[in-house]
Amino acid sequence: MPVRTEVRAQQARPVLAMFDRWIEAHRGRADPRGPLHTAIGYYDNQREALHRFLDDGRLRVDNNISEGALRNLVLGRHNWQWFANETGLAWYTTFRSLIASCPLHGLNPQDYLEQVLRLAPHWPVTRMLDLSPKYWTRTLAQLSAAQRKILVRPWEIHGDAAPTTSPKAAAA
Repeated sequence: MPVRTEVRAQQARPVLAMFDRWIEAHRGRADPRGPLHTAIGYYDNQREALHRFLDDGRLRVDNNISEGALRNLVLGRHNWQWFANETGLAWYTTFRSLIASCPLHGLNPQDYLEQVLRLAPHWPVTRMLDLSPKYWTRTLAQLSAAQRKILVRPWEIHGDAAPTTSPKAAAA
């Protein structure tokens, strides 16, 4: 990280200094109702945060990961208006949060939700946080044999093989 920080100081700091000079030169000429004035105001408000990557090599230069995660929420926003009631929306946001947290903790969301939904009815209410993605790997390692049995898929209980085709493919 020290090398990355030094390279950024050498290469990016002069570019940002040049950009700061450009901002100052155009600040007074921007139409107060126009997008340039708005952009300059945004830059002024966020300048410190936008420059933070120069002094800390651990920080990414871009925010593509955040933007990608938010993109799904923005695309889904249109669909949220069709929830019949607040309860449905609350459940959706709970599951959406769990799904979004899975990659942060190295979990496959589908496998995680499948296992949690099997185990949750048999889990103590006072220990529900143990079922969150953050603690799921640790919780799995500490399950008893009876709890592990709950996680087994119904078609695997009697030694049957898992379905090789989807129901739609089998029907076709």
